Amino acid sequence: MKREPSLHITESNLIKVLSKLRGYSNYNKLDSKELAKLIVQHSKGISCNSRTVVVSNNKLEKKTNKILKSSKKDAQMLSSLIYMVRIRKKHRGVIKIDQDHRDWGKLKDLVNVCIQFCNDFQLDKKSGFTKYLELGFNKISSFRNYIHKLVDMSESIGNEWEAELEIRDDDNPQETAEIHDQYVSTIATRTGITEEFRNKPLKYINFLKVRKVTDKLDIPSDIYIKAQFEGLAWASAYPDPNQLISDKSMDRLNKYLFENKIKVKGKKLNNTKKEDLGSTLQRIKNMV
Repeated sequence: MKREPSLHITESNLIKVLSKLRGYSNYNKLDSKELAKLIVQHSKGISCNSRTVVVSNNKLEKKTNKILKSSKKDAQMLSSLIYMVRIRKKHRGVIKIDQDHRDWGKLKDLVNVCIQFCNDFQLDKKSGFTKYLELGFNKISSFRNYIHKLVDMSESIGNEWEAELEIRDDDNPQETAEIHDQYVSTIATRTGITEEFRNKPLKYINFLKVRKVTDKLDIPSDIYIKAQFEGLAWASAYPDPNQLISDKSMDRLNKYLFENKIKVKGKKLNNTKKEDLGSTLQRIKNMV
């Protein structure tokens, strides 16, 4: 299940975000879903992350103590899963972390991160903890202070799992794969080196996004990919998959269409009134 972002923000900061969004040329054309997505995106870094628990009576105190006890159980379960996953991956010198281990305090921090991961993707603790560890261990080359590393990479792990889930839900995986193959073959033709991205969700997700954009604009995907490569030819460079969807990628497409006198005749653009191609591209980018 795809992660659903949550938001806790002060009224004054929300006003600032909305004021900023009103500057968008297509603000009045955004539907509720698009507007909500933009509010969450622009609220990053100013949301309230702290929470205070106030124990006001005996009943709440018992409930709080119960939460603290379950936290210890979660830490023990996470410790066992770490040991199991590391043994399965054939790591060397694997030692189970217990309460006497120097990393026990850090482990409890990791528990909180893993629980948030489970909440974001609606996973039960055992499967969620295991998935988090598997994704995290794949990113670690040195296991010195690895618990701290697993805590710090929570955002990248969440993004990777979200990308993987979105790729699984792709309603046209064949076309997405064709866009990927065209990108890879374009580079291989010039360098002789073929690099695949099918097993790299954070990279591969960009080819799915390209498919969505080209479908909405009703233009051939090969034109879009050519535009990205030609747009960086002046620098003797090529676009990384993460550069295929951005403000500059839309500028490169617009420039390529203009210079090659290519007129987009898709229905979606024909039905657009008083909106130039650049504005349409920006609107599509915000929706992806």
